[in-house]
Amino acid sequence: MDPVAFGIPDWAIHATVDVSMDPAQWPRFTDFGLTLFDSAGRQLGKQPLNYALGRLHVDLPGTALGGAVKLFPGLADPTSEAPWSAGLSIRLYADSSHVERLPGSQITLPPGGTGSVHIAMPSQTPVSFGPGFAPLELSWYR
Repeated sequence: MDPVAFGIPDWAIHATVDVSMDPAQWPRFTDFGLTLFDSAGRQLGKQPLNYALGRLHVDLPGTALGGAVKLFPGLADPTSEAPWSAGLSIRLYADSSHVERLPGSQITLPPGGTGSVHIAMPSQTPVSFGPGFAPLELSWYR
């Protein structure tokens, strides 16, 4: 299985990698490993999966580099040619949050009412996300 490569920006100090699959597939495996490598091939972290979902937490070295996630499935039947699938999610964390006031609008709600306000992401962000990455959450306070 080919590794999933991605860029690790210099602001990232921690990574979390989640793997999930349909629980109906899980009996096909005797073991399942998840490893995060840097661009030089060094292991940054590894984790066995004990269930159809698993998570790996890794403290990063603090320099911009490339990363690659590799899955190591141990099939109960090593001669099986049946396809399997898994979802992969990678989150990168900075050492602190960046708070920026965004233009918004006022909304008044009656008691028990609901409403929504659309807030656009600024065109310029304080950090570079890299291809395939986007902010996990935007929060605002009054």
